[in-house]
Amino acid sequence: MKHYFVIETPEQLRVVSDPLRIRLLTMIITQEATGKQLGDQLQMPASKVHYHLRELESHGFIEVVRTQEKNGIVQKFYRATAIDYVLSEDLLPSTQVDPSVMQEVLANQLRMALSRVYETREEYFHVSQNRDDASLPLLHGMWEVRADREKLLAWQQKYRALMGELTELDQARTAQDEGSKETESGTGEIFFMTSIGFLIDIESFKVEEPGAPKGYRIDVNPRTGEVTAKQEAARDDSSTGGA
Repeated sequence: MKHYFVIETPEQLRVVSDPLRIRLLTMIITQEATGKQLGDQLQMPASKVHYHLRELESHGFIEVVRTQEKNGIVQKFYRATAIDYVLSEDLLPSTQVDPSVMQEVLANQLRMALSRVYETREEYFHVSQNRDDASLPLLHGMWEVRADREKLLAWQQKYRALMGELTELDQARTAQDEGSKETESGTGEIFFMTSIGFLIDIESFKVEEPGAPKGYRIDVNPRTGEVTAKQEAARDDSSTGGA
């Protein structure tokens, strides 16, 4: 499986610019499946699923990785050919992605993340009582902020640069594995991360009293990212000459 599949032609973009096909593609990025299995999951006729699978296969988005005969019928197991699908720069000036397609892309990323959460062993979600113990790289949170668009775009550039550093970690590990003949499957920990962010017109988290409750301060552990409320020591005004 490749990391990136570059969408180079308008025809490829047309084929993949369908919410159902995007969902099918997302479902077989991490694991193989037959058309019937996908249809059962989506509660959809297998014939309809197979039509869309054939379209995706004919344009290189997916491939048959193995076949299996069952009750005289040859089953085809499909798998995505890449992890990420990106547009060629040649398509960008004259192409605008359908907003409904982008909505489905975000929704499918969340479905995939939810699936990865539940299929991962519980030991990987153990949080130590010692807040200085950062033995597990574990990130979680949900934010809604109010800011000027220009400042949000500037922050977005910084975030992308930081994610570029995360990609460099993977490239360095891959290069190290390629230089060693000790393992064929690769070494190092596997870190899964997904993130989405978009502008909205409805304020979900309306805050009447911003900041920490009286007597507390919000503390963020710089090593683990854990957010907690710490009680502030009571201030004795008499000791400082207060009335």
